[in-house]
Amino acid sequence: MEARALWVESPRRLALRSESVGPPKAGEVLVKALYSGISAGTELLVYKGEVPEGFYPTLPTVSGSFSYPIKYGYALVGEVLEVGPGVKRLEPGMRVFAHHPHQGAFLVEEAQAYPLPEGLEPRLGVFAANAETALNGLWDASLLLGETLVVLGLGVVGLLVVGLAKLAGAEKVFGLDPIEARREAASLLGADAAFGPDEAGLAALGQALSEEGADIVIEASGKPNTLNTALSLAGLDGRVVVLSWYGTRAASLHLGGNFHKNRLSLKGSQVSFLPPFLSRRWDKARRIQLALTLVERLALGSLITHTFPLGRAQEAFSLLEKRPYEALQVVFAYD
Repeated sequence: MEARALWVESPRRLALRSESVGPPKAGEVLVKALYSGISAGTELLVYKGEVPEGFYPTLPTVSGSFSYPIKYGYALVGEVLEVGPGVKRLEPGMRVFAHHPHQGAFLVEEAQAYPLPEGLEPRLGVFAANAETALNGLWDASLLLGETLVVLGLGVVGLLVVGLAKLAGAEKVFGLDPIEARREAASLLGADAAFGPDEAGLAALGQALSEEGADIVIEASGKPNTLNTALSLAGLDGRVVVLSWYGTRAASLHLGGNFHKNRLSLKGSQVSFLPPFLSRRWDKARRIQLALTLVERLALGSLITHTFPLGRAQEAFSLLEKRPYEALQVVFAYD
């Protein structure tokens, strides 16, 4: 069968290619796409050409390279059409999540397709990839019951951090973002308050934190200069975790003040690896199944602001780049 796949041919230039998808071989399943989500973080960097030299795709489903062209994406929900010999866990008709680029139908190893919880609306399954990122970030932050957390940047990943932190027992969760609709979404997901990054908002956030500051600050804005705000908000022995990937953009850090005085820890979180302290009992398969379960527990339907057919991909990516204040999760729906 033939399937359309979305390729980034060069920065900001997309193309649909026809790809032949054969019957599944041993251990494979044939999946028909239902929905796929665009990541406004890493995937947008790939679209804009802001991936540093020397980086290579790590997902086995990705084709091409960051030097272009590349078939990229990692948040797809589909329905199993056919299974190959030896497949035991999946059967035709099952809805699954896969870390796969935007493509109408594809083959994937059985181990790379994860069944959706029965009660989860299929289009919400696209949040699983970003939920993994948020979950990994909270693990890297070593969030403890009763702690205070600040999330800088309330895009999809930041909002998922808010919701998951509340599920994990954070006593107080505050958000910071310039877009009012995102601040409202944070409140719906359990944030105690969300503020704008202007002088008045930062003053109100500082008052809410009191002199003790935050136990944890998670930077999820995608803006390198926000790291200095993160350092200014953390209290004594506080932990600052960077979920953003800045690509080719550099961060200039002011380390002579609060960072040094308060003995802060600054840590990078990357979803390709689990925290070492979990590695003996957890793997990526267990993490993604947990992420899907957690997505089912959170009220995320309102975060899908736009749905496009794959043929309007250029419009969808342009929206996320040029008018981010209008969009949160953008989804492709397949016929």
